[in-house]
Amino acid sequence: MIYLDYNASHPPDKAAVLEATEIYLQHFGNTSGRSGLSQTAARLLAYHREQLAQKLSLNADRVILTGSASEANAIVVKMILQEAKETGQKLLLLHTQLEHPSVIENMRLAQKSDSENVDLKIISLDEKLQPDLQDINNSIREHNGIVLLAIMHAHNETGLLWPLDQYCEAFRENKNVYLLADASQSIAKMHPAGTPAIPSNFFSTIYNKRLFISIAGHKFGAGLGGGLLVLPQDDLSAKREVLRLYGGGNQEQSLRPGTVNLQAMVSMNLALQNRFQRNNFITIIQENTRLFEKMLGEKFSQVAEFEIVAAEYKRLPGTTLVLIPGVSIDFLLMGLDRAEIVVSTGTSCKSNSRTASPGLLAMGYDEEKALSVIRFSYGEQFTDKIISKTVNTVFDVYKKLV
Repeated sequence: MIYLDYNASHPPDKAAVLEATEIYLQHFGNTSGRSGLSQTAARLLAYHREQLAQKLSLNADRVILTGSASEANAIVVKMILQEAKETGQKLLLLHTQLEHPSVIENMRLAQKSDSENVDLKIISLDEKLQPDLQDINNSIREHNGIVLLAIMHAHNETGLLWPLDQYCEAFRENKNVYLLADASQSIAKMHPAGTPAIPSNFFSTIYNKRLFISIAGHKFGAGLGGGLLVLPQDDLSAKREVLRLYGGGNQEQSLRPGTVNLQAMVSMNLALQNRFQRNNFITIIQENTRLFEKMLGEKFSQVAEFEIVAAEYKRLPGTTLVLIPGVSIDFLLMGLDRAEIVVSTGTSCKSNSRTASPGLLAMGYDEEKALSVIRFSYGEQFTDKIISKTVNTVFDVYKKLV
C-alpha cells in the first residue's frame, strides 16, 4: 500500500507510540491522585510536558493538553466568547473560508448563541491568496469591542503557508484583538535541519502578541487522542475562574478538567523528538515535493486545465492538491484505492462530503473545478520509486476514465 494521506492522519511513529504505551502500562495511576503510583505518573507527565515545551521553545505552563486540535480551537472560541460576556463587550469573530471546520463551525455556534452581541465576518483573500489585511483592518476599525481573528498557519488542502508574524505584528498594540492559529499541519516541519527544536523566534509572538496556537498529535505521528493548546503570555490567567468552560476538576489549569492522558503527552513528546533528531527530513520532503510535482506536470502536460493548485505561492512541503478535470473524481479515487494508493478529496474532516470545498471556492474556483481535486500528502517515505509508481498509476487510471 502507498499511503498519501498524511494531512488527514500521519502514520503513527511506532517507536514513540509503543514507548508511550509501555510507560502508561507501568505508570497508570491517576495523575491527580495522592498515592505513590499517582505521584510517579504526575512526575512523568510534568517531565514530558517540559520536554515537549522545550522542543517548541516554550515555557511548560503555556502548553495545555487537549484531545485534539479541534477541541483546542473550540476552547479558544469559547474562552473569548466568555470574556466578552463577562466584560459586557461585543465580540467580532473573523475567519477566512480556508479555516478548519472546527474554527468555522464553533464561531458560527458562538454567533448563533448571542446574535445581538456577537458578529461573525468572513475575511476575503488577497491576490496572494492570503487573508486580506486591509479587509481585516477595516473590520476591526468598525468594531467596538473584542476581536478573535483565526489565521491557519498552513492550509490543510493546498499547503498554503501564511506569515503569522505579519498578522501578529499588525495587531500587536491592539489589546482587544486575539489571534488563533491552527498549526497542526506545520508544527513538525518548522525547525531548521540539524536543530533539536522549533526556532525560539517562531513562538516569540505568543509572549507579546496574544496568539493562541492549536496542534494535533496525529498530524505528526503521535497517534490519536492527543492535541495541544498553546497559550499566549497574557492569556486571561487572572480571570481563569471566571472563564472556566465547565466544571469537574482543575486539571490543565482548569481549562480542561478530567483525568489527564499521560500516554498522549508522552507520545507527542517522543514523536516530535524522533522527528527533530532526523536532521534532514525537511530537506527530503522538500525534494520529494519538487520531484513529484515535476513528474505530475510532465505526465499531464497534454491534459487541458490540469493544475497543481496554488503551485506559484509559498506552500508547506508534503502537500500537493491536484485539479484533474474531465473525469469523475470519485471513480478516480476508487481506481487509486484498488491500486492500493490512499489519497483524499477535500479537507481531512470533510473527505466524505461531496460538496465543493469552501476554501477552493474562496480562491476563485467554480463548483465544478472545486469538486475535481485530489490531495496527495506525504513525508520522507515518498521515495523516487514510489513517486514514479504513483504518477504512472494516477495517469493510467485517469486514461481509463476519459
